[in-house]
Amino acid sequence: MKPTLTLLTALLLAPLAALHAAEAPSKKPNILFILADDLGWGDLRCYGNKAVDTPTIDALALQGVRLTAHYSPSPLCSPARAGYLTGRFNHRTGAVDVPSNRGLDRLDLSEKTFGDYFRHAGYATALIGKWHNGAYSQDYLPHRRGFDLFFGFPNGGQDYWKWNLLRNDAAVTHDGRYLTDALNDEAIRFIRDQKAKPFALFLAHHAPHSPLQAPEPLVQKYRERLGKDASEAVALTYAMIEAMDTGLSRVFQTIRDEGLWESTVIVFTSDNGPVLHRDP
Repeated sequence: MKPTLTLLTALLLAPLAALHAAEAPSKKPNILFILADDLGWGDLRCYGNKAVDTPTIDALALQGVRLTAHYSPSPLCSPARAGYLTGRFNHRTGAVDVPSNRGLDRLDLSEKTFGDYFRHAGYATALIGKWHNGAYSQDYLPHRRGFDLFFGFPNGGQDYWKWNLLRNDAAVTHDGRYLTDALNDEAIRFIRDQKAKPFALFLAHHAPHSPLQAPEPLVQKYRERLGKDASEAVALTYAMIEAMDTGLSRVFQTIRDEGLWESTVIVFTSDNGPVLHRDP
């Protein structure tokens, strides 16, 4: 089984989980669903943007399948995530807007999630990264919604350097790592730990969502590449995208090292399009 890339596509969770539930455990594919945040289709080199370096995603696109007529479930974070997590129209899930303080981001407790479906099918499940479908309301957190592990932040945004995350109910404070790297590190740990079961990992990256922050060497690279007439926001955004791409190369290498590359389905998409107009 070759790895599959679907750029800006939805995963039909219930049929897929039901299909694999009927198979022998040794034949179940691993699932890695990667969700970027505010990434536009034109923010990748494989879609024609020659200003940004995304070799890992480009290679996946070359080897896999690109679905170019897909639309996000919603132009807003929480509703889009609800659509991806459930395979349903977001307005049926309870998550209809982004204000957590008004409860409009909450995924109804009656909804079955990616984690529920795959756990029922015998998978080890994890959501790593951004949740934004119930904020800090305990009953709505991922590890009570079908995911064995939640490592990330429940709200809609986080500082990339001074982040504060949860590992299920335990607080994890920033330790000097860039947020994108911390999320990829946890994904690698989770993949390596799965010896008895196939894994279903929902890796919800924050990049390139604001605040626009990236390692300085990468930012400087894009300042020089784009020239003095380009905005600082574009240089920062492209640096954030490349940092995510580089981190994903480590995740993919781990899957290869574990001997799982041929038995892992990889999906890459974004929750919705970009906030900024990014023409350099």
